[in-house]
Amino acid sequence: MKQPDAFNRYIDEVCGQVRCKKARPDIAGELAAHMDDQQAAYEVMGLSETEARRETVRQMGDPVTVGMALDRTHRPTPDIATLLAVMALVLLGVYLQSIVLGGSWSEYHYLPHFAEAAAVGAAVMAAAYLLDFTLLAKYPLRFYLIAALFFFLWPAVAFPAHQPWFTGYFGYTLLLFVPLYCGVIYAFKDKGRRGVLCCGLLALLPSGLAFLQPAPTAMLILGGSCCTVLCAAVLRGWFGRQDKYAFLLAVIPLVGAAVLFAVLLWWQSLLNAATATGIMPGDSRAIFLDSIMRYNTVSHTGMNAELNWENIQDVFANARLAGQMSVPPSGMQPGNINFFQSDFMLLYIIAKYGWGPGLLVIGGIAALVARMFALAFRQRNRLAFFVLLGISSVFAIQSAIFFLTNFGILTIRSFSLPLVLCTGWGLVVSMCLIGLFLSVYKYKGIISERAMRKAAG
Repeated sequence: MKQPDAFNRYIDEVCGQVRCKKARPDIAGELAAHMDDQQAAYEVMGLSETEARRETVRQMGDPVTVGMALDRTHRPTPDIATLLAVMALVLLGVYLQSIVLGGSWSEYHYLPHFAEAAAVGAAVMAAAYLLDFTLLAKYPLRFYLIAALFFFLWPAVAFPAHQPWFTGYFGYTLLLFVPLYCGVIYAFKDKGRRGVLCCGLLALLPSGLAFLQPAPTAMLILGGSCCTVLCAAVLRGWFGRQDKYAFLLAVIPLVGAAVLFAVLLWWQSLLNAATATGIMPGDSRAIFLDSIMRYNTVSHTGMNAELNWENIQDVFANARLAGQMSVPPSGMQPGNINFFQSDFMLLYIIAKYGWGPGLLVIGGIAALVARMFALAFRQRNRLAFFVLLGISSVFAIQSAIFFLTNFGILTIRSFSLPLVLCTGWGLVVSMCLIGLFLSVYKYKGIISERAMRKAAG
C-alpha cells in the first residue's frame, strides 16, 4: 500500500533521528503499518480520509522526540563481557608463556613475536567488528567461491614449495571459511533436501583445500563446524524439511572430513612402511610427502623423542595441585624451548606448575565457549544465529582437539589453544573470528528477519 505523503514525511523525520542505519528499514515498516491501522480505525469512527490522516500524525507525537526514543532502543550494543573475557584469556596466555619460557623468552625473541601478533590481532579484530555481516546474505556464493579460488591459488603462487610452517599458517586461515559458509546456508532457505545436499557438498570445498595442503587438523575443525551449523539449520526447519533423510544429508561435511582424514593417515602409513622397508630408496617424492605428513602428526622422534603415552600418564598420576611434580618426565624439563614449540604446552604447565594453572586454562576457555554458544542461541535473526554458532563451533572443536592431544587421546598435530596458549598467526585468526562474532552480536534485536530477507533480495 502506497503511503500518504504526510505519513512518509513523518516516518522520514523519525528515522532521521535514528543513527543506526540498519535499524531504519524495520522502524519505517513498523511505523507505516501502525499508522495505516490507526487511520483505518479513525475512518471507521466516521472521520474522512484527510481528517483520519491528520489525526493519526497528531496522535503519533512529535517525530523528533519519537525518533530520539527509538534511537536509544535501537542502538548497537557491544558485548563487553565477552570482550573482557577475551582480553583476560590473552593476558593469561602471556603470563603462562612467559613463566614457562623463562630465559628463553628473550633468547628466542618470542616476546617481540607475540607483541607483534597481538597488535596485528587487535587491529584485525577492530576491523572485523566494523564489517557489515549482512553482506553475507547478499552475495553468499560469490564470496564463498572467490575465497575458494584464492585459497587454491595462494599456496601454489606464493609458496610453491610446501614448508611445514606454511601448512599451519594456511590451515589457520582456512578457518575463516566458516562464517562464509554460514552465508551459503542462509541462501538455500526452503530448498528442501536439494538445499541440504548442496550445502553439504559445498562444505567439502574447504576440507578439500585442507587435504591438498595437507592440514588435517583444519580439516576436522572445518568439517565439524560446518556440520554443526548445517544440522542446526535442518533441525530449525530452515530448508523446509525436518525428516531423517535431510538430517542424514546434513552430516556430509563431517563424514567427508573424516574420510579425507582417514585417507591422509593411510597415505602416511604407506609412506612410513616404504621408508622403513627400503622399498622406495632414494625416491625424493616419497621423502617429500613423508616430511609433510610428519609435520601434521605428533612426532615421537626428535624434539619429542621421550614424550609418549607413558609420560603423559605419569604427569596425570603425579602432578600436584600447585607446584612442580616431584620427578618430571624426561624431555619436559624447565626451559626446554623445544617442548614449548610442540603441541603439549598444557601438559607441560600441569607438570611444572600443577593442576591449578592447568584447570584455570581449561576452565577459562570452556567458559568463553559456553558463553559464545549461549549468545548464539539467543539470536532471532537466522543469519546471525548461523554465523555465531559457526564461530563458536570453531573455538569449541579447536580447543577440544588441543585438550585431547595433551591428554594423549589424539595423535594429530593440533592447532594451538585459541587466545590462551596461542601466538603468531593463530592468535591473529582467533581474534579476527572474535571480532566477527562481536560484530554480529551487536545488532541483536535490531535487524529483523524480514529486513534481512529483503536485503538479500
